[in-house]
Amino acid sequence: MKIALVQFNPTVGDFGGNSAKILELAQLAQQRGADLAVFSSELCLCGYLPLDLIERPQFIARNERELACLAQKLPLPSIIGYAAHVNESTGKAAANAAAFLDHGRIVFVQHKMLLPTYDVFDESRYFQPARTQLPFSFHEQQLGITICEDMWNDQEFLG
Repeated sequence: MKIALVQFNPTVGDFGGNSAKILELAQLAQQRGADLAVFSSELCLCGYLPLDLIERPQFIARNERELACLAQKLPLPSIIGYAAHVNESTGKAAANAAAFLDHGRIVFVQHKMLLPTYDVFDESRYFQPARTQLPFSFHEQQLGITICEDMWNDQEFLG
């Protein structure tokens, strides 16, 4: 399996521009023979970190609409970071998430578990943490999505 690690500098709140760049780079990854495009910029659909915009329900709804629209247009399976709505009665209304998109659909979503609250970061103010991380199947392989902090601070994973 050939995986394209795609990086760009998204602009906070520029859904149109960020989506256009995601599509452009996904097409380039496909042309270069990739089976999967992984967009490595956290929250690349809405830009990082949108701060108090996260507290606006219409901002989260826009993330989800744009993600569904991207799923329809992407030329190859892709993993995209976005701000997701959380359907829980307690806690925050949003999650820092990444979605696996394939064949026009949102196939799998992983929320970030470890939310930094040091230095310039205050993610726990805005996001509900995930309770668990799960794998998903792609090309007969089990893959997982880790978002930023989840990778380098997960003692069970790094053991």
